Amino acid sequence: MDASLLEQIGLNTTQARAYLALISNGTLTPPQLSDKIQITRTNAYEVLKQLEELTLAVKSGTGSKLTYRPENPANLEKLMESRRNQVIEHETRLRNFMPQLMTYFYTFSSNLVSASIRVKPA
Repeated sequence: MDASLLEQIGLNTTQARAYLALISNGTLTPPQLSDKIQITRTNAYEVLKQLEELTLAVKSGTGSKLTYRPENPANLEKLMESRRNQVIEHETRLRNFMPQLMTYFYTFSSNLVSASIRVKPA
């Protein structure tokens, strides 16, 4: 499977490759993932933590017995819904803030216009 499809919906390259490796292998330890997708062990731990936060992987075990397994890809739909809701929330905040921002802009832009009229070109 092509990782670029997962990248197109918002995962970074390493996350996409790691998720596909989990799916194709079932369960992996961070060192195993590191070997499979050619990243450092430190990065393997980090990307697995990220996938867990995105609800795309589940951690089990502790210490050197730590393993991760993939979660159902349907969780990607939940992730997209969450991101869509965040964008809507940001858009609403911007709409509410826009009148203040426009007033602020025009307050200072009129000063800039006045200053540029007074300055004679060299």
